[in-house]
Amino acid sequence: GENHAQRAVQTALNIVEIFSADEHTDRNKPLSISDSDFSSLIQLSVSIGINSGEAMLAAVGGQNRKSLTYIGETVNIAAHVEAETRRSDYNILLTGTSFKLLPHGAFEVAFIEKSSIKGRSKEIELYGVKINHAKKMAI
Repeated sequence: GENHAQRAVQTALNIVEIFSADEHTDRNKPLSISDSDFSSLIQLSVSIGINSGEAMLAAVGGQNRKSLTYIGETVNIAAHVEAETRRSDYNILLTGTSFKLLPHGAFEVAFIEKSSIKGRSKEIELYGVKINHAKKMAI
């Protein structure tokens, strides 16, 4: 869709902000199924990989349980990028393909490295999104 890379990065920032807020660190408060917010959860680590390109929406599952999922090389690369966050200082990584689609200066982004993916001859560029813990924005 239109501005998809910008919306993806903003959504990722919002998700990381929700799960890293200070009020989510009360480890002494018991979890309750009736809690409608995340205030009783311990702090979680969230990692997100973003890639842009074509993907196919597919229905998967059997007769009793079906779901929709995206499949294709674009999705596989995004999964690889998300896995790279474990070796990185960034919670959000994006490919050069997505980085080039962002409006100049919309986010603080730093080039990290070129990374190889098993089964692909061409390396991908990885960029890390800096998180300033600014107020969440609508997407």
